[in-house]
Amino acid sequence: MLGLELIPIGTILTVLNSQVVKTANAAIDVVIDKESFKVLSKHLLDIAPVLKELQLQDLNESEAARVTLESLESDVKKANNLVEMYRNRGRFYLLVNRLQNELQTVEFEASQSQLQIIDKLNHGIREKKLDQAFANDMLEEIARAVGMPVEPSEISKELASIRQEREEAATRKERTGFIFFRADH
Repeated sequence: MLGLELIPIGTILTVLNSQVVKTANAAIDVVIDKESFKVLSKHLLDIAPVLKELQLQDLNESEAARVTLESLESDVKKANNLVEMYRNRGRFYLLVNRLQNELQTVEFEASQSQLQIIDKLNHGIREKKLDQAFANDMLEEIARAVGMPVEPSEISKELASIRQEREEAATRKERTGFIFFRADH
């Protein structure tokens, strides 16, 4: 660090003290591994008064003091980079964690509604409820569970779509069987 040799030690101490306090305050805002960063902040804040006291002393521009301060400055920069990295990651981590929790809640709610539908179907089968009213009620329950509007026209459209898909699958199956049959003969 050739450039620092021209700067008086008192100025280096002032800048370093400012960096130490800034890094200590930023470390408090880190949300991941909060306890470790709290300890880092405390240690940095313990260094600040020592730096203040050194500013009041006449260090006579000693080489040993300069080397020590340069080393401390390097460590404080590393700590500050680490704090900034984790401070930014922390917000992202919290967002991802919140989304994960919300998704798990939604999945749990979905599985609960699915279980209720299965219970109602099983109950209906045990009670031999095979009439149209029961079928319509179950269709409405299923539609609500998957987030589909419970309007008869929408349900009719969806049923027609399912019937068409089933018919197309049956037609494809017949063609495949016919092709295999022709290939054998």
